[in-house]
Amino acid sequence: MRSSNADERTAFEVSSKALSQSLAVYKKDLEALKKSLETRKNNLFQPTALKTPAHDANEIAKHVADINALIGTSNSKTATLEKDKTATRDALRLADVFAFADAITYNKELSRNGQRREGSIRRPSGWQRSDRIAPLDVRP
Repeated sequence: MRSSNADERTAFEVSSKALSQSLAVYKKDLEALKKSLETRKNNLFQPTALKTPAHDANEIAKHVADINALIGTSNSKTATLEKDKTATRDALRLADVFAFADAITYNKELSRNGQRREGSIRRPSGWQRSDRIAPLDVRP
């Protein structure tokens, strides 16, 4: 997942840099157009040639679309992030419980204590076998 995030970050940086360069060309075209219009305003009866724009509108639109796609991908990951965090926490808790039960040999001690009880302790009236604690079965 980290490499995917790194790839997305790299793609964003590349698209962002390309968009900035394309917008810089577009800005120069606008400044040239403004200068031409001011020249035309000062000399109304003299024909003024307009400079051909150097920017590529399709290229700018492509870079914007690429960035928007990356934003959409990021937003969809953010939406599932809380669910993923909860699932990971639950898995870690179960792994900790399993490791603890394994470390104390819970099931073995439970059965050993049960054998001791049945052999040496009288059951109180109303006591059922089902009243005993069931063995712990935790799997990660």
